[in-house]
Amino acid sequence: MGYNLLAFDARNHGDSSPYPRPTVYSFAEDALSAVHFVQGEKPQAARQLGIIGLSIGGGGAVNAAAMDENIACVVAVGAVAHPIWTMLPEFRKRGIPEGIARALFKFMEWRYGLNFERIAPVNNIASARAHFLLIHGEEDKTIPLEHGKRMYAAAPAGQAELWVVPGKGHSNCHTHPDFWPRVTAFLEAHCASSPAGK
Repeated sequence: MGYNLLAFDARNHGDSSPYPRPTVYSFAEDALSAVHFVQGEKPQAARQLGIIGLSIGGGGAVNAAAMDENIACVVAVGAVAHPIWTMLPEFRKRGIPEGIARALFKFMEWRYGLNFERIAPVNNIASARAHFLLIHGEEDKTIPLEHGKRMYAAAPAGQAELWVVPGKGHSNCHTHPDFWPRVTAFLEAHCASSPAGK
């Protein structure tokens, strides 16, 4: 494809250092650290930057694009749209009443200095200049399809595509035969407008 690629492990993943409470915000910080590294090391090649992220990493990529206008495109696969929408169903499964769950969320915000509304990618995507390819498995049970639909609805008009991958779940969308052709076409359209973008 002719692209420069930087693959990195976010905190608490792969070979990176442990981190007790990763969030879509910490993933955005890590993505921006990678962006700034590339900009420092290869400024010419960093004119058109794209990020590909899965799950919480997809949500972090959306947040990163809202924080840095140098990010031209984002491919977010099974992305978390809002942390509360992810946690609340888990509380329900355990029979914890919603009122108690929401009180716990407030406690978590206070205890860890979080603001779930502020870090929710669905609330930040509208301020990004990037183009988005939102890919979501039709049968995703981890981060339900509703996340992808709401993220798409919140995106600026004309800046996002939503591809619902039939028969796929959370971590296997890449096995669909159209996955890489669609990703490549998207990158060509939005991250390769000049030779410096590759």
